[in-house]
Amino acid sequence: MKIRKLKAGDASKFFDVRLMGLREFSHAFGRSADEFQKQTLDSIADQIETGVSQGNFILGAFNDEDELLGVVGFLKQPGEKVRHTAILWGMYVIPQARRKGVARELIKEFIAEVRKHEEIEQIKLTVESGNLSARRLYESFGFEPFGTEPRVLKVDGKYYHEDHMMLRLKNSGN
Repeated sequence: MKIRKLKAGDASKFFDVRLMGLREFSHAFGRSADEFQKQTLDSIADQIETGVSQGNFILGAFNDEDELLGVVGFLKQPGEKVRHTAILWGMYVIPQARRKGVARELIKEFIAEVRKHEEIEQIKLTVESGNLSARRLYESFGFEPFGTEPRVLKVDGKYYHEDHMMLRLKNSGN
């Protein structure tokens, strides 16, 4: 398995994996599969390139056949008061690659990449409250819960809660 930052040329693979995740776990992501599916591959490639130019990235885990097995995104906070914080978003591993260490390697590499950004002191994420396996994975890397947002997503008439978690990379300040 190889983990690397996605490039514009990976747009088609990213589209397929992201759409799979949005369909499988519609209650775990803020965007619907229908909304995402309306994008063109060119617009996704542009978003990847624009993100990279702004210091953001999406990591992908690839097998030996160059198939995309999983993804995780990094978003820098642009504001002056919040630029010490980054957001982990869009974590997803395809079903056939689960329980093989793909998610663990993606998070491990994600944290290593974020540590290269000296200004980033902490990483935040949200996880659907019922997704205990994801929560345990994040906790194994030192992420700590700091609150729950009730009823943040509504899918097919049912409400879902999200737990907020944070990993401090630097212990400066309070």
